[in-house]
Amino acid sequence: MRVLRQQCFVFFSVAIFLFFHLSCAGLSKSQSNQKVEPVKNVILFIGDGMGPSVVSAARVEHLGKNKKLSLDSFKNLAKIKTYSEDSPVTDSAASATAMATGYKTKNKALSVSVINKKVIKKYETILEIAAKKNKYVGLVTTSHILHATPAAFFSHVPHRDMYNEIALDLYKSPVDLILGGGKKFVDPYKNKLEEKFKLVENSKNINLCQKNRIVGVFSEEHLPFNDQMDLKTKKKISLKNLTAKALKCAANKKEGFFLMVEGARIDHALHLRKHKTALSEMIAFDQTVKMTMVYLKKNNLLKNTLVLVTADHDTGGLAVNGPISDSSSFFDKKGHIKKTQKKKGLGPLFPILKLSSDPLHGSNPVDSTHTGVDVTLYAEGQGSEKIKGTFENTQIFQIIKKAFNF
Repeated sequence: MRVLRQQCFVFFSVAIFLFFHLSCAGLSKSQSNQKVEPVKNVILFIGDGMGPSVVSAARVEHLGKNKKLSLDSFKNLAKIKTYSEDSPVTDSAASATAMATGYKTKNKALSVSVINKKVIKKYETILEIAAKKNKYVGLVTTSHILHATPAAFFSHVPHRDMYNEIALDLYKSPVDLILGGGKKFVDPYKNKLEEKFKLVENSKNINLCQKNRIVGVFSEEHLPFNDQMDLKTKKKISLKNLTAKALKCAANKKEGFFLMVEGARIDHALHLRKHKTALSEMIAFDQTVKMTMVYLKKNNLLKNTLVLVTADHDTGGLAVNGPISDSSSFFDKKGHIKKTQKKKGLGPLFPILKLSSDPLHGSNPVDSTHTGVDVTLYAEGQGSEKIKGTFENTQIFQIIKKAFNF
């Protein structure tokens, strides 16, 4: 009887083991067979000059020290090294080239290798590759549209100021849509560009993108700073508004799309040492990212879209002023800086900030410069969970290319 009981125990133990083993194997197989949506769309946001301290300062100044920007909700982060081929401190042309092509180049060059100011090799950009795969490809910027960052995605010249050649490259490019400022830069080539593009100067006409390739210019030079627009103007040409229109154009392409969206004037404001304006530009950029995420979720696009947000470089060596008292004498109950404290001049020109290039008393009007510090890469959407660690800026190209399975 004892032997029989032992045999029964062994039998049931083996049966239970096999039951759970096979059940788990079936579950694992079922899970592995679950369909993963392929990446059809990639949106690359570039905050020009948006070093980590710009993000922190904008959060504290506009939302309060304990609140969150839209960027703060992104779950996947990496650090990005920004040096160029010939300098530890990059410019926008070289850094945008790295992201657009996967290659380092010398400062000022756009998507080419250069020796003694001569082009040795042209680098194919992710926009050009995506266009070959029949994806909708578009660029949105608050700079003029022939400026370094957007130009790196379609132009191949040894110097970023070669606007004649950049305009001709735009004419020859596969770009479906490009929106920003720069009427005075585009006008000399208007007749040529109109052979292939619909030129629009009213944002309402961007919807002509369903039947036309669009070049949209909405100011003479760069778009106005966010804090200099009146409400009517802001509705027409804000980065958020232009990006919303670009998304609607791109989302109609069944093969998917690639969009690059640049908040260019964060950098411009910091160069001019306009601290308050820089933070306003940063907030406008963050709101554009937020609007995009809402749009993707609402239209069920996030499941097959990868969203990347980064900076081409840091500008100005911005720092949140310190040491600062964290007491009620400095912050109000909502965590905002009290207006009375702002008047005390706790930092040069603007109390919460200072620049590494600031002189002792912050009165020097000279242009502030780029720095070589690492910037942040924020990622959400399909495949974003793999983005962790420290990367070269050239790896952003590889991330997009791999996501698209090119």
